[in-house]
Amino acid sequence: MRKYFWLIGLVIWGAGSAMADAPAQWIIDPAQSHLTFDGTVMNMPFTGEFKKFRGDIIFDPVNLAQSRAAVTVDMASETVNDKDAAEYITTKDWFDIAEFPEAKFETVNFTATDATHYIAHGKLTLRGAALPLDLPFTLNFSPDKKSVTMQSEVTINRMDFGLGATGDWRDPKTVDPAVKVHVALAARRA
Repeated sequence: MRKYFWLIGLVIWGAGSAMADAPAQWIIDPAQSHLTFDGTVMNMPFTGEFKKFRGDIIFDPVNLAQSRAAVTVDMASETVNDKDAAEYITTKDWFDIAEFPEAKFETVNFTATDATHYIAHGKLTLRGAALPLDLPFTLNFSPDKKSVTMQSEVTINRMDFGLGATGDWRDPKTVDPAVKVHVALAARRA
């Protein structure tokens, strides 16, 4: 009988150790986080920003196998610094926010390229199209490891997601197909 109590104690201790090694949950600080994009229309650059997004982030650089993230963007929260772009970007030809009010990036796994550089391999769902996306990023942890900042930049092809895929918008001379997305997150350990 003593042997069984010892075995149960070992299992409980092992489960506690595994839980201690589980990746930390991170809470995004919206006041210090930004999701922006750059594009070009008629050879004129413009920038936009999504003001509202939320994330479910479980991450530990030494436990990438159990790390995961899902970030959801409120597409109606966009602002654009160009008056003309602001008039059409939410319409059916572009974001179509009436039909697709949210975009989402979900990770499949992570890889590390060095101590501060990583790649989130995942899927971006935008305007109903779900496509693979590799998101390179850098992390800088505070000395106490209770807060972190993340920086990322990736270029997507708007045509892959059906953004501006009709009429004059299709012409790359009118609207460049390449859109650069910038992610700057600040988060604290939950």
